[in-house]
Amino acid sequence: MRVLIIGGTGLTGPALARRLDADGHEVFVFAQGRTPVARDLPARLLAGDRGDPVALRAAFDAASPDAVLDQIAFHGGAVDAIAAFSPTRHIVCSSAAVLGEGLGLTEDAPTPPPHTPYLAGKLAVEERARASGAIVVRPAYLFGPGHAPLTMQGRDPELARKIRGGEAIELPDDGELPLQPIFATDYAEAIANILALPDPAPLYHIGGTPTTWRGWLEAVAAAAGAPLRVTRVPIDRLTAENELFRDYLRHPLTIASRYLPAMPFTPLDAGAADLVAWLDGVKL
Repeated sequence: MRVLIIGGTGLTGPALARRLDADGHEVFVFAQGRTPVARDLPARLLAGDRGDPVALRAAFDAASPDAVLDQIAFHGGAVDAIAAFSPTRHIVCSSAAVLGEGLGLTEDAPTPPPHTPYLAGKLAVEERARASGAIVVRPAYLFGPGHAPLTMQGRDPELARKIRGGEAIELPDDGELPLQPIFATDYAEAIANILALPDPAPLYHIGGTPTTWRGWLEAVAAAAGAPLRVTRVPIDRLTAENELFRDYLRHPLTIASRYLPAMPFTPLDAGAADLVAWLDGVKL
């Protein structure tokens, strides 16, 4: 199968390319070309802006894809632009964040009204995907080499260095707020499994093994080879002062799937080790 991956050259794109190449697919990646791509990546890079109809047409002409994996659809029109090419398989990445809050939520859980432009865009993506017959995937918190790790203040490429230097890392209250990291290679495995199904469902949740904020930061600290020092910040204060926390991180959310083929997930310590190894190799 000829597969075109749109976006995701930093985190998910390389993992998808390697996993799909292992299945014998011919892989193309369409991205702006701002993120360096590993020389050994088993994919042909097609540089261009997905918002440019001419560049998008050129990418489809070059790849002639049977399947399209869209990692960077943020509004409904992005889905329509791909659907116009009528790929045999069209998989669109949304986000578990559209579910708001809840534990172990499956694909039949309702979605609340969006409270941020990002969530409104993702729900519009899902609506247009349903209308066009595309498959929607909702991953939990994606992490791995290629993307800085999540903290209370957002993604921080210097997290391992700060931990080694003895800096205190902000923790929401006692740190028991749920967090569900999904390693990028596990996400790629799930997508490969969905792509291989003869009759896939219209929606899949992709979530790793749930942990907590303390468990997540302790895993990164262990991979960095240093003890974790924390500053416990009351949730009420974080909600009042931190827009990212207020809009997304304060909501206790984990997901499960009724439809995703059974698969093992990478242990958190192993995934954190790969992440920290990548951070150590990046010039900050």
